[in-house]
Amino acid sequence: MSTNQIRAKIDAIKSFRAALVNYSNKQRKPLEDANQQITAMKAALDEAQSRARRDVNVCMRALNFCRAEAARAAWHGFFWDCSSEAWALQKAQAELRRISQVKASFDQSVGKFRATTQRYKQGMQTTLPKATRFLDGNITRLDAYLNVQLTGTALVAVPLFGMASWVANTIQKSVGDINRVKGGLGEEISAQILTKEFDLQELPFDQAHHGFDRVFRAPGISLIVVESKINRDGRLKLGQTNSGEQGSPEWIAAKGMEMSKTGSAQWTFANEEIARLVKEMGPSNIPALTLVLNPETGLGDVYFRQGDSNWKVLKSGINLEDY
Repeated sequence: MSTNQIRAKIDAIKSFRAALVNYSNKQRKPLEDANQQITAMKAALDEAQSRARRDVNVCMRALNFCRAEAARAAWHGFFWDCSSEAWALQKAQAELRRISQVKASFDQSVGKFRATTQRYKQGMQTTLPKATRFLDGNITRLDAYLNVQLTGTALVAVPLFGMASWVANTIQKSVGDINRVKGGLGEEISAQILTKEFDLQELPFDQAHHGFDRVFRAPGISLIVVESKINRDGRLKLGQTNSGEQGSPEWIAAKGMEMSKTGSAQWTFANEEIARLVKEMGPSNIPALTLVLNPETGLGDVYFRQGDSNWKVLKSGINLEDY
């Protein structure tokens, strides 16, 4: 491997590292803003609920006082009207019920939001920093090797014997880890697109090697299988497996069967529930979506198929900068 080839590989790794940092910085602020808005809304709803409870208590005391006065008035042969106090209490109680319902709905939505973003946040907090540190280490070692090649001096930390093989292995490992990180980022971006653009809800799922990328549901549809692809030419390219093309009914059936087998690499309690849905719905009735993300143009396309039909474009030209 020539020094120019090594330099090109190092530059590519550095560019990817910079892209990772930029992506992390861009995603952090929307999450922080969302959490701040959630905190502010929760505080406002808590205060509104407390205020409504105070109003109910005030109205209750006023009605009780009025009823006591009415009883004394009746003893002396007079009529004391408490209808306005009773109406005020009913109104305050209705407002308390309304606010409590809004708060319960809000808490439920926040729970779903946090469940959806938890895995994404873990990736941002653990996977990305680890990937960055890994790339930094390889960049440092490869730069050192390149300097040795250019200056002809000895590299103290690494024996010169077998150096070319070490460089090739390091670059190959870097590319492998880069591809894995890219795949993970692609899946996270795809999940955000499906949640925001199509209002789909992600299902609990333990991803395993050679399994589905993600699974979702929609009103009236218990299971939607999702694949995510990153292609520089933006074309739809799906893997061909022993059980058929990715996204095909045969492929979905095979994956569901693996997830249902206790002891297999794809079995977990959550995945067994997905396998149950595959069997219950029937593989031919399960919609499959594939998102193709193009890092060159910064655009993404969503493709759809169900049963033996051909893939169709569901939405194209999605701006990835929004995610």
